[in-house]
Amino acid sequence: MIAALARRVWPHALVIVAVLGVVRWIDHHAAARTRGEIEAARARIEASVRSDLRRSEQRLAITMGALARQVHALDDALAERSRTDIRPMLTRELTRETRLSDPALGISDGVREQLNRAIPPVACAARPDGAIRCAMPDAGAAARQ
Repeated sequence: MIAALARRVWPHALVIVAVLGVVRWIDHHAAARTRGEIEAARARIEASVRSDLRRSEQRLAITMGALARQVHALDDALAERSRTDIRPMLTRELTRETRLSDPALGISDGVREQLNRAIPPVACAARPDGAIRCAMPDAGAAARQ
């Protein structure tokens, strides 16, 4: 009885084992193929991100270079302004102007203008009345004070 039952069930069991084996084989290969596709997609995304990052870094470098050139130009302009040498202008004014020997007249308008141009904007001094004086007054205003 068991032998007869085994002979009738054996072909069906063999088919079931074969079907399960084929399903397992398909599942294994599908999983491997899916892992390969996932890895390829990850590699494409990584390459895209790296490319975007390189372009962003290049744009940033260009922008920073332009800003650095602007800062250097402003720094050079400030250095040039603070480097103004007024001695030749003062010498020229002193030799040209004879009024400088008169204490009542003070300095000439040309000397005052050259001094005011040479004094940086931050060279201000407090006055006794609490105000701040940053430029030298002209001869008429100096006489009234």
